[in-house]
Amino acid sequence: MSIQKISLGKRLQLDEVFIDFNPTKKDLAAVLQTSRTTVWKWDGIAYDFLKEYREDYPKRSLSEIVNPPEKYKEPKAFDTEAALTQYQAWVISKVQSLFKQLKREVRVKAYIEARPDEFSKSRFDARQSFVNPQSTTAA
Repeated sequence: MSIQKISLGKRLQLDEVFIDFNPTKKDLAAVLQTSRTTVWKWDGIAYDFLKEYREDYPKRSLSEIVNPPEKYKEPKAFDTEAALTQYQAWVISKVQSLFKQLKREVRVKAYIEARPDEFSKSRFDARQSFVNPQSTTAA
């Protein structure tokens, strides 16, 4: 009998989701079989801890930042209401997997903060090429 050690990083690869379109948070919630509220929560965690993730959103105009609509409590430089990119959907699927394994938000945040390279665009591109060699990512 052989014993196989699997790290959490390797475990996350088993649950990765690759989408061939830019989904809304509602679309991604359906794919991940969770609620939109939960996807928004996971998006917020990724937004706060991953610079590449945050910068994948379109930038807001300066007028929206300086004079935001009343619905925004704190205006963000990036439009988080825009559809997600394929990279962002992949990151959120990894955050979902982390929650399944680690159970607590504080542990998930600590993991992401300690290992941002596991959530990088270059890692996404490499994994997507491995899973689907013919695929191309949307810019």
